[in-house]
Amino acid sequence: MKAVNQCFVADGDSGFIESFGLASKVVVVATKPVVFTHTQCSQASLTLAQALNQPTAVTRSTLSHEDSIMVHGGVCTLSLTAETFHRAGIEAKLQSGTQKYVAQIKLDGGAAHKRLLWAAENTLTSTFDFDVPGAQTTAATKSDPILTPAFDCPTDKEGEQDWANTIQEWVGLVGIGSMLIGENHGVETAISDFHIEGTAEILHITEISGLLLPDEIAKLWEKADLLLVSSSGDWPLAWQKLHAPSDNLTNPCYVLVRGDQSIKSLKFVPWQDL
Repeated sequence: MKAVNQCFVADGDSGFIESFGLASKVVVVATKPVVFTHTQCSQASLTLAQALNQPTAVTRSTLSHEDSIMVHGGVCTLSLTAETFHRAGIEAKLQSGTQKYVAQIKLDGGAAHKRLLWAAENTLTSTFDFDVPGAQTTAATKSDPILTPAFDCPTDKEGEQDWANTIQEWVGLVGIGSMLIGENHGVETAISDFHIEGTAEILHITEISGLLLPDEIAKLWEKADLLLVSSSGDWPLAWQKLHAPSDNLTNPCYVLVRGDQSIKSLKFVPWQDL
């Protein structure tokens, strides 16, 4: 069964970035030259007890079948295998359709937090490879003439969905540096039927990978005309609403688009059963 993406379009961007949490990749598109700084991602071998003392830490693990831990925003989220859960001694719920047990524990000094601290010292004592925030760095930007769709969304529903699909495909091509959006791409229609009318304009493209925090993504968006935010299915963007870890969430992502007349938020949800 072929996996496809379903797109949900919303007006504005209020609260959108914060609601999705951490990301592993951002593509920034700007019509004017801009300089972006961001926090580099560092790797560290930590126990759970050590990770709980970090403001943000995410295991480098496969969500579908390995123990995964995220500490961020005063909350510890654990996605545990059955074997680990049964010896952990903490409360967690079996996720429907999976063999993973999930718990979200506020690090507020309450009973659940104290139980987690006990487990970190007694039952969950293994060392994990974590991604943690590192030093600040300046991102590299490339400037190229690119065929660009309209950033303003049509007002009718049918036109809105067609526009969103075009934006999704276009920003994906931007992210991989595809020749299909070059000024004279010369690609035969038998190979690809993607086409944008008009003349190419100079756009400034910045691609940032690593452990990206919501406040940093918000700062990138302040200077951008279009922002693609994504993560692999093993990263926290897929965790925020505790989606079942599966191949359905290979690349969860969202796009923010700033037009002359409007700002739109596009959320792309992978489905296998559409």
